[in-house]
Amino acid sequence: MDINFEREVSGTDVVYLTARDPRAAFGNKKLANIFEINFLTQSRRNDVFGARGGNALSILGAHYSTSDLQSMAALITTMIDATVNQMKEDQEAINVPPTERILDAKLTHLVGSGKYIYVNIHMIPEERNTEDQILTFFL
Repeated sequence: MDINFEREVSGTDVVYLTARDPRAAFGNKKLANIFEINFLTQSRRNDVFGARGGNALSILGAHYSTSDLQSMAALITTMIDATVNQMKEDQEAINVPPTERILDAKLTHLVGSGKYIYVNIHMIPEERNTEDQILTFFL
């Protein structure tokens, strides 16, 4: 069961809170939760399932130049693509409602500011039941 959570960012701290309605998440909110977890999951090789996870945790806290955003955009786009491909494979194996199935995800915004890089990812579900899901990461 996927728990409905909210993410708050304060400075460099990210805190996950149970939402006001702690029932299980569903629809596009559940899809966003699943994407975020898979995007951050460490990539690992498995003989049965192949590579898993977007491996975005590997760049958190690492030192990257904010003047070379083109390389960072290419790296993050590769991670997004790996996450989307993994989720599509997983969705084929089970009956997932269209509002919880990912169609695509795109890097829409990347800005270097001081020592931080701000990343926006636009998730595109097969069917929408809420406003667009834009996930923001501070790297």
